Amino acid sequence: MPFMKAFLCWSLCLAAVAAQAQLRLPQLPPLPQLQGLEPIGRQRLPELSGPLLSRVEQIAELVRLQPARWARDPQGAAVLRDELLWLAPSASLRASAEAAGWRLLQQLPLQGLGLELWRVAPPPGLPWEQAREALQALGATEAEAAVDYQHLYLPAGPLQAVPAVVAIAAAASGASGSPRLGLIDGGVDAEHPALRGSRLRNAGCIQPSSHGTAVASLLVGQGEGLRSAWPGAALAVADIYCEQEGTGGTAARLVAALDWLLREQVAVVNISLVGPPNRLLEAAVAAAQARGQLLVAAAGNDGPAAPPLYPAAYAGVIAVGAVDERRRPLPEGARGAHLGAVAQGSGLRVAQSGGDWAAARGSSFASPWIAGRLAAAWGSGPPQPARAQQLVAALRAQLEDLGASGPDPVFGWGLAGPRWRLQPP
Repeated sequence: MPFMKAFLCWSLCLAAVAAQAQLRLPQLPPLPQLQGLEPIGRQRLPELSGPLLSRVEQIAELVRLQPARWARDPQGAAVLRDELLWLAPSASLRASAEAAGWRLLQQLPLQGLGLELWRVAPPPGLPWEQAREALQALGATEAEAAVDYQHLYLPAGPLQAVPAVVAIAAAASGASGSPRLGLIDGGVDAEHPALRGSRLRNAGCIQPSSHGTAVASLLVGQGEGLRSAWPGAALAVADIYCEQEGTGGTAARLVAALDWLLREQVAVVNISLVGPPNRLLEAAVAAAQARGQLLVAAAGNDGPAAPPLYPAAYAGVIAVGAVDERRRPLPEGARGAHLGAVAQGSGLRVAQSGGDWAAARGSSFASPWIAGRLAAAWGSGPPQPARAQQLVAALRAQLEDLGASGPDPVFGWGLAGPRWRLQPP
């Protein structure tokens, strides 16, 4: 026993000495105090710089180059300066606003959505930072008269030029009557060989853009090495960018595009654009869904820790994330409980305006696969709430479950693989 006590004492003393040695670590230098956040240089993240930083950098560059036109809201999102959006103000409220010096720039009657939207400018002398709160206070007695900024929505994925390929002859379209599939994006090059066999119905400025043409080719295009969701189908295209104008992609244009597609009786709409939450856009999305329209949107590429992006994160919208050819989630891809599904979003050949081709990466190019397949399975008929609910249920049941069992923040309800085709209920 004396020996055991001595041994235990010796062991405990050694442990105490070791613990003290472990605690005597050299002091780490303090973290530097940041005086301001500069844009992250591309050289710091060479593999992810394009997909991860492009939207953030676009906003920073836009505000820097055009400070008289663009600003940032309190959360840092890009907004059109000196302009607000006002939903459904009454005649008396509009009169009060005019008496207070507010200018009513434009009335947008959204007949398809059953809404009315006003673009307004603040009174002279009112600081821009106080404008939204001032207009909200003016209409405090009318809960339905929502106010928000003219937020900017940008494409969710970059493009890289690739060698040209020869397009195959266009096959006959499987669509009949009015388009059941719609696209809200930049303009589409209808003369590209991959899209000549598709019947395009256009609204907006109709100025071909790289992003809009790429997404359209993944929806309905035909060509060598091109995998589209519904080859040769009719497509309704709403160009909200008007490339030469410089104020495209705003919330008002996105809402007006939803209204036009609903009036055109388009059942399924692909939106490969992302941005901040906006009260007017939220109301428009809810109105479109209540009328039976099925909305599919890119989840974004701001990284797995980034906050949700919109309209993908609104309730009822099918938010689509991107995986690579080996079914691995893209490192820059969005994650979260709002994610509905994933599809391939890298290694894709897409059409470009002017007859060129490109390689695409990002959720912008994953969502067309699901939107096109849903539209092909829709069947005939206009938007219908019951039909939309049936197809969403079928979609969830027929996706390949990856990751944790059931819906998860990485893969949503599952993967729509390269050969996946939705079987309608």
